[in-house]
Amino acid sequence: MSDSDSKGIWAVIGKISAVIALILGLSSVYSHFFTKEISLDASGNCEAFIVPNTYLRAINADDIFLTADEIEKLLPEKLEDKDLVASKITSASTKRRFKLYDAARSIERINSFCQFRISNTGNKEIQDINFQLPREGLYVTNKLGEETKAAEFNNVIALGKLNPGGEVKIGTWNTNYNSDVGWWEQSQFRVTHTNGVVQVTFLPENTTSLGWLYESYPNISLIFIFLILFVAIIIGRSIGVAEQKEKLKKEQEKLKSTEITDSSNTVAGTSEGSPNAINATATVETADAVDPPSPS
Repeated sequence: MSDSDSKGIWAVIGKISAVIALILGLSSVYSHFFTKEISLDASGNCEAFIVPNTYLRAINADDIFLTADEIEKLLPEKLEDKDLVASKITSASTKRRFKLYDAARSIERINSFCQFRISNTGNKEIQDINFQLPREGLYVTNKLGEETKAAEFNNVIALGKLNPGGEVKIGTWNTNYNSDVGWWEQSQFRVTHTNGVVQVTFLPENTTSLGWLYESYPNISLIFIFLILFVAIIIGRSIGVAEQKEKLKKEQEKLKSTEITDSSNTVAGTSEGSPNAINATATVETADAVDPPSPS
């Protein structure tokens, strides 16, 4: 492939890139400034979560609460009915012991962690928002202007309302579920509200830089898209100008080559039709006629 063909291909690629960037930029501008009145976006991902045994052993109730025999040994020797007192102390701490048992078992059953982001991208308040997911465990919600909420959940998390531009972040620690969300159950992750239902879009675990930028700073990402659009147009224009210069150079070289060829043909024709050339030819022919070859 010649250099000119290679440059031509890159010029086409540059123009196509500029058109694609223009389309994406216009689409982003439209979606940013001309949103629907009711619009809700929901996205998230899940990953494995395992609590180290070191921490689980640290909250073992048997190691924290004393038995009746251990308590009795700590009581004064002169105290009457030491065994009865120790038994009452142990009974009083039984409820706390069971609570710690349950908490430790719940933490041990956590096998995955999910994080979700629900945003009101419209220009009207959305009410009665509920996040439905085929999981159970513990959740934490973080909404701007409100206190962080934490509680247990079972398939549904009530989120209340979201003002225009508002968003809520949700973290869930799921018990007895792994981190894989199969395609057959993705449709069960959805957000309901008074005006409809929105399916959750699952992002890859390692979100790209552009994806993180868009999720975290949508306004900055819009400026970044404009910057990409501007650079793409400049590159496409530069490649187009370079291509035009190359074509112009080729045309000039072709024209110059044509002029040289025409000039050479003109000179050759003039030489063949000159009087000296004709006289020289006639002289040679006359000499051949006057002086015939001698017999051998």
